[in-house]
Amino acid sequence: MNDYITVGAASLLGSLILATALVRWAVAPTAARNRRAGETTIEIPLAGLRAWPQPTQPALGTQAFRRCGGCRAEVPVVVHGDAHRCEQGHVTITGGAR
Repeated sequence: MNDYITVGAASLLGSLILATALVRWAVAPTAARNRRAGETTIEIPLAGLRAWPQPTQPALGTQAFRRCGGCRAEVPVVVHGDAHRCEQGHVTITGGAR
């Protein structure tokens, strides 16, 4: 009975090793699988990048209450520099005067 157990264990181990090798081969990245039509990857060293320019005004608007020309009332708006937009979608450009 020990001979059969040894043969069974060896064949089980061999099949597990073969299955592992087959799965690793199937999912391994290759150049052909990673290549996309017409796409080129360029690597730039970090030292070669210049500093990103900082915006003079925040990219996201700030919340405030302003007079909206479309609503004809003082309503909550999102201020972007010299312009603001109300909840109804009206845009008012103030030209620097607030």
